[in-house]
Amino acid sequence: MVSGDKTQEFIRGTLLVKIKDDLKGWRIFNKADMLSVAYYHSRRFFLTLPNWALRVSPEITGKPDLAVFESNELRAVLQFEFALVPKQFRYFPKMVFEDKAKMLKNLLSLLREKKVSGWLFGIYDTDEAVFYPTLTDKSKTSPLFWLPINVREFQDYRVWRKKWDELKEKLF
Repeated sequence: MVSGDKTQEFIRGTLLVKIKDDLKGWRIFNKADMLSVAYYHSRRFFLTLPNWALRVSPEITGKPDLAVFESNELRAVLQFEFALVPKQFRYFPKMVFEDKAKMLKNLLSLLREKKVSGWLFGIYDTDEAVFYPTLTDKSKTSPLFWLPINVREFQDYRVWRKKWDELKEKLF
């Protein structure tokens, strides 16, 4: 399953970096922007692989944001959560992320025979340590991976955040 390995490398590597870069470039202001960026970069990647496809808001249990298919077989589900609020710092909606992780865990449990992986991307702003361990209990579910983007870790955080707040107010 070479293409499956490439897919996981893309999701945890290139896609995460591309989302981060678009966020740093002030192109993501809400979840819809985040999902659009993820779809754009994912589609460009999956078009290079034969028999791979993407679906936005697929009609499957839990309704994840994106589903990745190989030869019409589900291979990965991706969920995106955006938790930046203008002029609200140190904000991490723990319950939202926990609910989405639970939704993905439940879906992966139903699909455990199909070797589907789950990915939870989160954009937030906090100086607290946030860690969701990767789930690897193969007997109950397929792996679920947490891919965090904490804007607080940006090298130029104060400058970036000030401009993001200003643009969010002007444009929306």
